[in-house]
Parts: sequence; C-alpha cells; structure tokens
Amino acid sequence: MSVNETIPKSRVNITYDMEVSGTKKAKELPLKQLVIGDFSQGSSKEKSLELANRKVYEIESNNLDSVMQEMGIQLDINVENHVEPASGVLNVKIPLKSMKSFNPNSIAQNIPELSKLLKVKELLKEYISLIDNNRKFRNLVNNLSASPESLESLIKQLKLDDNSGYRIESSPENKEV
Repeated sequence: MSVNETIPKSRVNITYDMEVSGTKKAKELPLKQLVIGDFSQGSSKEKSLELANRKVYEIESNNLDSVMQEMGIQLDINVENHVEPASGVLNVKIPLKSMKSFNPNSIAQNIPELSKLLKVKELLKEYISLIDNNRKFRNLVNNLSASPESLESLIKQLKLDDNSGYRIESSPENKEV
C-alpha cells in the first residue's frame, strides 16, 4: 500500500507533473512540515530537556487543545495598567490551555483588575434589567438620585468608601452640595 492511499483527501497535498518514460504523470505528495520554535516562551514543561530529547507533537485540528494543555504553556508579560494608571505596570500570567484561552473574556478572568471590572459589568446589566422591568424600583432610584442628601445617605448605608475597591464619583449636579 502506498503512502498516497493512506492520506485522507482533506489534507493539503502537493501535486506536480513528472515525466516517466516519455509520458507525463501527475504525482501527489502530502504536505508535511516540521516547525521548531519556543512557542511557550520558556514556560513549557520540557524546557530543561535538550532539544534532541524533547517530544515532537503531531498537531491536527482535533488535538490542538490537548497538546496545549499537555505542554503547560503560560504567557508571562508586563502590560501598562490602564485600569489604575498610578500603579504603573501589571505583571500578567495567562495559562494557555486551549484556543479558548485567547478569548477576551478568558484573558480578563486571569487578570484580577479586569476580572473585577467584568463583575461590575454584570452587576450593571442586572441593575439595568431591574430598572427596565420594575416601575416601582425605577421610581425609587430616581427619587434617591434626585437629591444629594438621599444619595449621600445611600452611600453611607452601603458603606461604599475608599476601602471597598469601588469608586463612586459624584455627578456634576451633585457637587453643588
């Protein structure tokens, strides 16, 4: 049995014309590549082994996630902190266990500062749906936010201060107090 008979047609194949005994014949060969590189930025489990002793991974469309999991790849980078610019640079460590690790929400879950913002985003979504669906609650919120005194009272009751991790800035109309 030849190699060409065992190769599935879904793969990429290289076809070239060759001349055998004066007749042109199409020859089809499978495209196989060996790629060598430090794709884990030194965080792979095999980083201490010599190159000749490292495992060669066969990557196909159905096993990429398991290969990434097995290699134990972790992205370790320093990025500028846009959430709290005063704190400078963030050291970010993101485990790359599958292709889903590159999803923006997956990345944000691995960064504590962004994870907090995602939680606040979810709370705001719930708050908006509550206000949209409940007229009594909407009127209560409007009454509370209408007067600076009731807003200050609410902030004190909820104990939202500098230590809570959430900043509440007064709106321009509330600064007249």
